[in-house]
Amino acid sequence: MTKLLVGLGNPGEKYEKTRHNIGFMALESFLKENNFTWKKTEKDQRYSLLNLFGSRFIALEPLTFMNESGRSVKYIKERFKIESKDILVIHDDLDMPNGRIKIKVEKSSGGHHGVGDIMQALGKKDFINLKIGIDHPQTQSVVSWVLGRFSQTQMSEISDAINKSSDIITDFIEGFNANKLMNKYNGYEKNQ
Repeated sequence: MTKLLVGLGNPGEKYEKTRHNIGFMALESFLKENNFTWKKTEKDQRYSLLNLFGSRFIALEPLTFMNESGRSVKYIKERFKIESKDILVIHDDLDMPNGRIKIKVEKSSGGHHGVGDIMQALGKKDFINLKIGIDHPQTQSVVSWVLGRFSQTQMSEISDAINKSSDIITDFIEGFNANKLMNKYNGYEKNQ
């Protein structure tokens, strides 16, 4: 059984380290921590077929813009015959405090266009979401906020969440299902 890890973000230097790219940041941190590299880059995605502790998984970053992530996820899911329950999508969440983590199997996208596009492309909603809080903007527009960069203080909190994300990803690869992940990690507070 192959697992699929999807980090959501926008491609290009312009968007590196922006709030909306937290999915890319968390996945890339996990890969670096485990000395993995990207093996294949195609038009709409880059991915690697990898093994950790004898478990096979694919790391994927869609290279479309966030709102068109579903095409890449569907392509890899079908190509490698992956079940939706074996997909972990890592993304930002405006409705959670900065650095908070929550694992959930969503009934809706919660307004996240990348997640919504994946739901639409797969025709299913039973994949696992690893949501990382980025706060809601106080004065600026949502678009400016998600495409903006973290302050130094915010980045410290996000670094803690990224480190915790690596633990979650490892457990997912080793066979934890959605319920086990939620029981173990939901309620995690930054700086614990």
